[in-house]
Amino acid sequence: MLKCMFLHRVSSFYQIVMQRNLVVERAKRSLPYQCTDQLLSDYSTAENMSLACYITAQINASSVTDTGMTFQLGNGEVYDGYMNAALENGENYSVYIGVAVTLDVSLHTIFYAL
Repeated sequence: MLKCMFLHRVSSFYQIVMQRNLVVERAKRSLPYQCTDQLLSDYSTAENMSLACYITAQINASSVTDTGMTFQLGNGEVYDGYMNAALENGENYSVYIGVAVTLDVSLHTIFYAL
């Protein structure tokens, strides 16, 4: 008897999200409500709209080796269209890393505080 197996197109990437904090507080385990997917954008859009959160980098999972990779926050480089903008002195930030998987046409993302 032959078994059928359905193969799905899968792509995955990591997103690094920055949140500017007005007060110093411990980061939540997952993204706070101000940083939901609907409000996440690039740095320039977040600045123009006075949003506290922005995506600072998106890194394709295939770019990360088995031993990991080093990532410097605020180095001014562009990662997959997202500006990793310089961090401002005197500002407090929370940092979140998201693992995103696209399965067929559905995007599934989960974020954790670093």
